[in-house]
Amino acid sequence: MLPLGLKIIQLRVKNLNSDKLAKLLALRPKNSVQKIPVIAIGGISLEQAPQVLATGVDSIAVATAITQAENLEAVVTKLKNMII
Repeated sequence: MLPLGLKIIQLRVKNLNSDKLAKLLALRPKNSVQKIPVIAIGGISLEQAPQVLATGVDSIAVATAITQAENLEAVVTKLKNMII
């Protein structure tokens, strides 16, 4: 069991630059048995996604980048290609 029953960490990255995010991720325990997945969410655009993923987060959650896209299929395909 993880500390305090913690199963996941979600980070709102809208006002958090990638350097600060990487430093925050470095605080995670190195013990792979208790790895807590970190998901970045909030204000992640298609252009920012590669930089956010490069920090070492386990995943990203995007909404506005998709819902406000002129070409929904193209944006979803680009995002999928970044994480696969």
